[in-house]
Amino acid sequence: MLSNATRSSLDTVLAEIDDAVLTPRLLPIPRKDGCTGCDFLAVCGPYEEQRAREHKDQALAEHVDNIRGMA
Repeated sequence: MLSNATRSSLDTVLAEIDDAVLTPRLLPIPRKDGCTGCDFLAVCGPYEEQRAREHKDQALAEHVDNIRGMA
């Protein structure tokens, strides 16, 4: 059985994901220097962090920041 705190955190994460999925796009929003050493760098290319900063959806970025803030 999950504790109340764990259940609350899980509910928050799932709500953030649900809201993000309902938004018609899911864009990569890497952390600063998050692409350094990433196994998928060859797929995304060396400038994904820069592109994400220039084109990121502010509402989606808030969802990601909320989830990251829980860690």
